[in-house]
Amino acid sequence: MLEDPFDKQEPFEETPAEEEEKKAPKQKRKMPAGRSVAYSAVSSALSALMIILCCYLPITVFPMLLISLSSSIIASKCGLNWAIGSMIVGAAIGLASCFAHPGIMIVAGVVFYPHALACCFLKKLDYSSVKGAVIRIVTMAVIGSLAVLLLFVLAEAVADFINLEYIIERMDIVLAYILLNVIAVVGFIVIDLMFYRAVKAIVNKI
Repeated sequence: MLEDPFDKQEPFEETPAEEEEKKAPKQKRKMPAGRSVAYSAVSSALSALMIILCCYLPITVFPMLLISLSSSIIASKCGLNWAIGSMIVGAAIGLASCFAHPGIMIVAGVVFYPHALACCFLKKLDYSSVKGAVIRIVTMAVIGSLAVLLLFVLAEAVADFINLEYIIERMDIVLAYILLNVIAVVGFIVIDLMFYRAVKAIVNKI
């Protein structure tokens, strides 16, 4: 009985070039320059808007945390250079708009822009690994402590927006400093965890 020559097919062998292409890691598609410009412009406008609102409206300074959130999104989506550029433009617009109220820019420069910058540099570290979580937590703790220290040193300059003298008058200055340190450190760590999750969700949708 004759065997059908088509019953047995030789296994398909990949060429060396195809094997190398499969082994090579997939490169992340680069964001088009036009979209990067558009996203960065929105981030800059949001940063400037938050500074202006905190400067002229009777609200707290916490809306400026959105500077960190928007900058983190730009760093993850477009790259670190775009994020830093958007922060510089936003700060320049905010400074020009609130020139008569330098205290708000001191608060932004001491508290919120260092936090935003740290979030951008830590974009590749996540809380799913012990190393990433430890680095992020320690970084946020250091930023929180330094922010409280600088705010105490510059208490008079920022009194219109953060009234530390009111707190100091009602308790011992050392106790007030320790209490605010604890609040700042815990607050920055919790906010970082929330922003980390929010940035991942937003970046995956835009």
